[in-house]
Amino acid sequence: MSLFTYRSKRPDGVTPRSAVKELIGAIKASNNYKGINHVGFCYKTASKEDAVKAITKAAGIKGYSVYQEPSIDDTDWIFVGDLSEVRNPLLEFLPHEGKADDEWVDYYLPHIQFDVDTGMTPEEIEALVKKFIRKPFTPYSIQIDGVTYIQRVNLGCMEGVNLMLDISTNNRDINYRKSWAQLA
Repeated sequence: MSLFTYRSKRPDGVTPRSAVKELIGAIKASNNYKGINHVGFCYKTASKEDAVKAITKAAGIKGYSVYQEPSIDDTDWIFVGDLSEVRNPLLEFLPHEGKADDEWVDYYLPHIQFDVDTGMTPEEIEALVKKFIRKPFTPYSIQIDGVTYIQRVNLGCMEGVNLMLDISTNNRDINYRKSWAQLA
């Protein structure tokens, strides 16, 4: 079964690799780069419950633990990996159930996101992103209760799958992982 049965209707086109490389280089040069947090897969599914069961089963067969972060939207936020070291990169699965009639749906569903941790302020990230990537609505601030935790960079779309670079701000505390519910 493919995670990406539902496809975005956006035309193919991605940010040049050189621009992304320069952006990441600038983040690293600022001495605020902390590492890769996770690679995430957001996709449409007929049943979130069935998707979570399938993820949990597949991860368990391979000996990986599964965790769930409380969600603030219509997806379940499922993480697979090893939390024994707080900086270990994880895989994230975001099964999305329900109607996909939002006017912005083709910009977020489905998508692959590459999430990196930084110690930068939202404004510092925004300035760097705008220096290297000039696209409307980029970066897009992902907020919870009015606090920007992530600046999302829309890298484009390839074969109906959106590509995102999520750059965490200094507002995200990596230790929040300790509060997640363990599913398996």
